[in-house]
Amino acid sequence: MPGKKTPKAKSKSQRRMMGMANAIQQGQMPAAKSPTAAEIASSMNPGDLNALASTPETALPGRAKPSSRLRPRPGERKPMQVKSTVRHIRKF
Repeated sequence: MPGKKTPKAKSKSQRRMMGMANAIQQGQMPAAKSPTAAEIASSMNPGDLNALASTPETALPGRAKPSSRLRPRPGERKPMQVKSTVRHIRKF
């Protein structure tokens, strides 16, 4: 597909796990050595798994940063709490 983007690993540990899963898919490593990698190998497309496993490690962090969805972005305010009752209603 022309519009399909190749996936890249986000950390060294993710790239290594994908490398183990890739080796299991190709029959170079027994599945009993890593049950987690065996589960990944059975659930992923071989092309995507190979792309993730072949990401160069030079610019990758050791571990991926926590998702920004869990924390507000810098400079972003928390949503205001809306009070359920109105204290003062004035009629003019």
